[in-house]
Formats: sequence, C-alpha cells, structure tokens
Amino acid sequence: MVYTSLYRVEEDCKKGIFKNEAELRQAFVEALKTELEESFCKDILAIARNYIIPRLDEMIGKGKPDVRIFNIVIEVEPPNKPLDKGRKQLHDYMNSLRSETDIAIHGLVTNGIEAEYWLLDNNELKCKQRGSMAQVVGDTFLRLCSEKMVVVKPEDITDIFGV
Repeated sequence: MVYTSLYRVEEDCKKGIFKNEAELRQAFVEALKTELEESFCKDILAIARNYIIPRLDEMIGKGKPDVRIFNIVIEVEPPNKPLDKGRKQLHDYMNSLRSETDIAIHGLVTNGIEAEYWLLDNNELKCKQRGSMAQVVGDTFLRLCSEKMVVVKPEDITDIFGV
C-alpha cells in the first residue's frame, strides 16, 4: 500500500499495521512526499516537486536524522513507543546542525500516533506543539511555509541537485 496522507499513516499505526520503525518510516516518507506534492504552500511546491521529493529516500540514512530537509529535522520512532529516545536523538541532531549555522532549526519527532514540534532558536530549545502526528506535522509544515527554505550545509545542494 502506498500512503498518501499522514492521517492514514496515523490511523494504521493505531491499528497496529506497522511492525517496526522501518515500516512506519517508509509510510511516513511516502505520505510526506504526497503532502509536499499537494503542497502546504505554493512557494515550495516547485522545489519540493522537482528536487526534494525525488531524492527524499536517498536523504535517509544511519547516523543522521531519519529525514532532514534543510533546517527541518524529523525523527521517526518505532510505532506506539514512547518519544523519549527519539526526542533525545532529535535534540542531539538539532544541536549538531545548529552548531553549523545561526538560523533556527525545526524538529519533529513521532511514533506514528503522537508527535512533537521543537524549535531551536537563539540557543533556546522549546517544544512548540504536542498532539496527534497528522495534526502536528501538518501544522508544522504550514507554519514553515511562511519561512524561506534555508540551505544549512553545502551538502544540502548536493543532496538535492545531485551535483
């Protein structure tokens, strides 16, 4: 099954469909691609459609966040598990990224059902929203539409454009 909405991923997670973190992460990324394609805002639609979505799977790897799109870090935890471990990992990734730039770093952690949105700005880390995964992730991307997509590292250009 190909997931086309974060809400559907959340509902299937509640039903116990996902057996492990890898399955949940794959469904989350599929839904994120669709939601980016149907875009939260028109300003990022061309960038999302042409560069981010086609390479999103390649941006995922061990030893780094599950998903990082410029200054947005996303950590996916095993289905229905507490967010504690993922929250710590997320904070570590956010702090590491922040050490390379002075821009705000946005973070999301989810277990498929619940999620938290964190903001690291001016060296202050704050939880800005907690709630259902579909709601928090959707609200976060809507919020980010009013901001510029920021290249944090030179590798961001390589990751997206493949040059």
